[in-house]
Amino acid sequence: PAWYSRELSGGEGGEGAPPGKVKLADALRSRMRSQSYEDAARRIVVGVRVWTATREARREFREGRPPRKGCVCRITGMAFSSSDKLQEHRKFFDFEQFASQAKVMGDRERLLERARESMADPPAFPAIMAFDARIPKYVELS
Repeated sequence: PAWYSRELSGGEGGEGAPPGKVKLADALRSRMRSQSYEDAARRIVVGVRVWTATREARREFREGRPPRKGCVCRITGMAFSSSDKLQEHRKFFDFEQFASQAKVMGDRERLLERARESMADPPAFPAIMAFDARIPKYVELS
């Protein structure tokens, strides 16, 4: 395996384990860390898509079926069957958490948009050029 070599098989590692085992542990931690980054990125993408879809679906639904006048929360956009239900919503709903979540999701949405824009026009890779074998290896070509 890649984490083991004959040179590292003897002696003690920094934590009392043989160096081969230390290298294995480092490789496993690195793999777990990269996997957690991938999982976090996937969760962010899915979360933003769900948030955007929910927001768009609510907007489309409200355009087709306007709610009663005076039964819509101006902050959240939620509609209620009566003004009493709206008052109850205003009384018990956590508007600070809603605002912070909307800010976080907006930031994540902008982050994903910037990532899409940066990947739309990838940088050009260097062109591979083949030269005659008579050109010395130490000569720099530009």
